[in-house]
Amino acid sequence: TYIQNTGINYASDEDFEVVSILSGEVIEVKEKEILGNSVTIKHGNDIISVYQSLKDVTVKVGDKINTGEVIGKSGSCDLITASQNNLHFELYIGGNIVNPNDFFDKKLGEI
Repeated sequence: TYIQNTGINYASDEDFEVVSILSGEVIEVKEKEILGNSVTIKHGNDIISVYQSLKDVTVKVGDKINTGEVIGKSGSCDLITASQNNLHFELYIGGNIVNPNDFFDKKLGEI
């Protein structure tokens, strides 16, 4: 089955810490069959960030998260088999999926 990729993938030869892009509240922590462990965080300004392919998840639903706080470590998923240290990241603004690359180095007020 083909699954549309709606985010960006990061991979490394070594595992790396995954941090929240903004402060917010964890609204979902779930193990997904193909994408591995997933954490969803709701931020202000109708922004939602989704972090998939994680291992060692350190948060739970209802946790208040600060910008830059570690939520887990890079892990693996069935879609990307070349590396065991992946992060699949998705960003939603106003309910619409957006390209995360368009928002690097922007402040919250610029979004």
